[in-house]
Amino acid sequence: MKTNKLQFTVISNVEDLETIKHEWSELLDHAIHDSFFLTYEWIYCWWRAYSKPTDRMLIVLIRDASKVVAIAPLMKSYEKRYGFRLNVLRFIGEPQSDRSDVIIRKSDIEEDVFESLFEFLVQKIDGWEQMHLREVHDQSNFYRWLVKNIKKVYVEPASDCLYLPLKQWSTWDKYFKSRSKSTKKKVKNLLNQILKSGAVATGHIPITNMNDPLLDEATKIEQENKPEKGIKQLVLHGEKNKNFQKLLLDNRNNYELLLSVLIKNNRLVAYNLGYCYKKIYYFYNTAYCQKEAKFSPGLLILKETIHFLKQKNVEEFDFLRGINVNKKRWATNLRKQKNIYYLKNSMKNRLYSFMVFSLRPFIKRLLFRDTDK
Repeated sequence: MKTNKLQFTVISNVEDLETIKHEWSELLDHAIHDSFFLTYEWIYCWWRAYSKPTDRMLIVLIRDASKVVAIAPLMKSYEKRYGFRLNVLRFIGEPQSDRSDVIIRKSDIEEDVFESLFEFLVQKIDGWEQMHLREVHDQSNFYRWLVKNIKKVYVEPASDCLYLPLKQWSTWDKYFKSRSKSTKKKVKNLLNQILKSGAVATGHIPITNMNDPLLDEATKIEQENKPEKGIKQLVLHGEKNKNFQKLLLDNRNNYELLLSVLIKNNRLVAYNLGYCYKKIYYFYNTAYCQKEAKFSPGLLILKETIHFLKQKNVEEFDFLRGINVNKKRWATNLRKQKNIYYLKNSMKNRLYSFMVFSLRPFIKRLLFRDTDK
């Protein structure tokens, strides 16, 4: 039975958001699922860096008596999709966030909270036609509640995310010995080759400001190596991206921005950029110099980063969105993420759902079948 004690507050501007920083952090410390992308700092900085004048902040706080039991970090945006003009309710942080969710405290009223939240969004929040919740972990309790209890919820596969539970191995050597014979052989051969080609060094630098010269070099390498479409965005190049990273550094609390570098002949040839948060490393960005591609510098700096983090007693290496050969050499555990859609009942939405969730998949199946022939 749904509790009547729940109280709702909608945060609609930065000034009000700043007043709930400590409540937000306290909730995450006791949440069923925690993530760097759900922190107050990430949401606050994203909004200041990327929100458009037409976007509307709609962060919903749910209290049971005086205690915050849930936060839905939502926003409303105007979007054009498949020829439709839509007012969409979505998570703040997209597409820079690799994982999104409703934050929920561990308690025995979880079902009541989700039911009340959904009713509140539908009945009390005006001006939206569709809810698009992207990159939600398929173990999310809110995702599971939605697909179980709400009709006309559409679910599509999103990203697959490899992760490495480093705490399972007592030492780096034991972990490295567990890798495949081909990986160990390849790493050894590549190290020998690159060491013969010049003076090589590695480093792992906690970044405290955006003026670090190594970041400038990393930005140039990132710009030269355009990311694979649909998996990663540029995160260092461009005014908005730089401003976002600066805001994250200026507002950092219990996380650290770590830049791991591979230097050859005093020049940066590869780097990894990630966030360390509560003993988890979030592998956010990487690039390497194409002129050094024959040495697979991306593979080598990844090996060095994992080695360093293991020595620092980091418990998990989260590879985040996208799977490639290098990632698969180091990790086999997999998280699957989903995109969730809920459409209010209207003629436009019925036409949209037919075109997007029925006709589009049908056409894709036909094209795929023709390709196989």
